[in-house]
Amino acid sequence: MLFTKSDIMAMITMTEVSERITQVVRNIVNQLFEVLTPVIDVLGVAQIVIGLFLALGLRQEFLGWRLIVAGGIMLIFVHVIAPLLLSFL
Repeated sequence: MLFTKSDIMAMITMTEVSERITQVVRNIVNQLFEVLTPVIDVLGVAQIVIGLFLALGLRQEFLGWRLIVAGGIMLIFVHVIAPLLLSFL
C-alpha cells in the first residue's frame, strides 16, 4: 500500500497534534501535583502529630498508631511513589 503526499502530511499533522495534547496533559498533571504537594504534606504531618497526641497523651494507642501509620504512608506516597509514577508521563 502506497501513501500519497497528502496522506503522509495528514499523518505528520496528527502526530504533531497528539504530541501537543500529550505535552499539555503532562504540564497540567505536573502543575496540579506541585500545587497539592504542600497541602498533602500538611495533612500527613497533622495526622502524625494528632496520632502522637492520641497515643502518648490520651492513651488511645489504637487510634493514635493508626493515624501515625496513615500519615507516614501519605508522606511516603507523596515524596517517593508519586514522583516515580509522574516520571513515566
